Amino acid sequence: MEAEYRNCEPFLIDDGQLDGMTPQQCFVLGYELHTVVKVAECCDHEVDMTVHAENVERVEAFLTARHRGWSWMWPSDDVSESWVYLKIHPRDMAAL
Repeated sequence: MEAEYRNCEPFLIDDGQLDGMTPQQCFVLGYELHTVVKVAECCDHEVDMTVHAENVERVEAFLTARHRGWSWMWPSDDVSESWVYLKIHPRDMAAL
């Protein structure tokens, strides 16, 4: 059985951002972005997640497109600065 995969929406990557990354790293960033988007679409309440720093700009663009507010907090215990805490704010039900 052969599966067909396609991009449902652009990932906002067209300037070599992923040059030098392995296919596995690219997959992880795409999967993470998909997870954030699905949570933002399904949950009206506040949600906290950990996101890779490489995805910050893409996550912001996707959340903006879904009219969700967010904030970031860099963890003080991560010396690599590879991860950041994402807080997706509650959906403003009055705006819907």
